[in-house]
Amino acid sequence: MPRNRLPIRRFLVALALTLTTLTSVGWPRVSDAEPQAFHHIEINKLLVGYNGNMNIQAVELKLISAGEVFVAGAFIAVYDSVGDPVATLGTFANNVANGSVGDRILCATAGFASAFSITPDLVINPGIPMVTGQVSFETPTCLINSLPYGNVLARVSGTSNATPLPPHGATVLVRTADNPFVPSCPLAENAAQRFQLRGAGNASPHVFQNNARDTAQVWTTVTLVEPEPVPPVVRRLSASPNPFTARTTVRLPDRASRVSVYDVRGRLVRSWEPSSYESGELGAAVHWDGRDEGARQLPSGLYFMEAVTTQGPIRGRVILLRQGLEEHHSH
Repeated sequence: MPRNRLPIRRFLVALALTLTTLTSVGWPRVSDAEPQAFHHIEINKLLVGYNGNMNIQAVELKLISAGEVFVAGAFIAVYDSVGDPVATLGTFANNVANGSVGDRILCATAGFASAFSITPDLVINPGIPMVTGQVSFETPTCLINSLPYGNVLARVSGTSNATPLPPHGATVLVRTADNPFVPSCPLAENAAQRFQLRGAGNASPHVFQNNARDTAQVWTTVTLVEPEPVPPVVRRLSASPNPFTARTTVRLPDRASRVSVYDVRGRLVRSWEPSSYESGELGAAVHWDGRDEGARQLPSGLYFMEAVTTQGPIRGRVILLRQGLEEHHSH
């Protein structure tokens, strides 16, 4: 027993020294962590155009936790309906000053700043898609919060889409409920439940606010008619022949930025960029041979086509019938 006391005594001395060191330096605390790690900033309002002018756009952010001022390096980005990045519209060079719960951060185009005499915290380039698209506030390591709206097929985050957002009048997607107060990234967004599409007249304008707490009142100058937003005109992609066995031609609308084909499970199997479009008397077109991106033959069945345009997505269906299946049915 006496021989065992020395190792125990050494252990206790070492433990005491460790505790003394931790006490002098300070225990690690949640508050010592990098403030950016909490990302309690959400998208609060979204304007994609004013009286049809898409150079006037704005994204208002809202602090849902105190101290969320560390935005240097964060940026506003946009994505298309299938979740592919379209553009980064602007990046914060500096942090903001006011970090109380409920403070705002205004990201807006120069056109918005000029029209409503307010200084944005971040000047962004025009480019937020009208009707259908996805806008995000993110850092290089975290997509903090995104707002999908319209006919989005593949969300970059979140569980639902807000209603389509046209650029007419002073139509804005406005948040009606905050995200849960948890340090998660991305924030658990439910856009269909938490955003409403609202117009505004001079009696009840939208109020956008920057971090200096200056405000801009946004309401339409077209007061005689304040129409309810209507869905875009439905157009369909057509393929000929349809059904097809070896090759079909898909005619494209003007200014299609991307064409994609999906299987019945929603998986992307083939896509084309504008550089691969074929131009002719009937307009642009792509040819599909029933193969995927790896040149592998796809099975017979129903496939869905989508062209992404500035007016929103346009879709259609096509049926692929392999020769063997046709011959089997002919007997």
